[in-house]
Amino acid sequence: MAKGGLASIHAESPKAVFGRLKDLGVERALANELKVLVYMGLFHARIKGSLQRFRRVKAIYFVKEVDDNYEPRLSLIARYEPERDKLFIEDPKPLLDLISERSLLSVDELEARWMLRARFLSLMLNPKLREKYSDPQEWLEALTAFYRDPDRTIRGLEAIAGVKEEPKAQEMLP
Repeated sequence: MAKGGLASIHAESPKAVFGRLKDLGVERALANELKVLVYMGLFHARIKGSLQRFRRVKAIYFVKEVDDNYEPRLSLIARYEPERDKLFIEDPKPLLDLISERSLLSVDELEARWMLRARFLSLMLNPKLREKYSDPQEWLEALTAFYRDPDRTIRGLEAIAGVKEEPKAQEMLP
């Protein structure tokens, strides 16, 4: 069984990606193996008086299937709200079900791991922790410690940051 991979395809819309794949001669069976589509966008905003360009994930889709005409049937996993500069989870269930099937972990186990990782990332954005872990090597060491013992690492980070709060389940970090 394949382990998966990543690719970057430039297209005007998530559906246009599959037209590109068809034009490139990718067989429909292979196109059907594409399961997650991350749709990026370029945004402009005035920050401290100057116009800035920045990229954001506009949406994340689960690809349910690709029909004979290379038309994808998509399910929205997450969407970006530019007004709040946040990515919000809509419906991760189809993706979690697929990962559960392939990893032999229950959806509850996957969600618990997801929330732990979200908590770790949320903590690492805390100003006290950003200062402490400003060196990439130190950040990597914190991440390694997290993977070794997530609960202990989270408790230690919370103590340094002086916080103890859970991230909102429907909200992801920008």
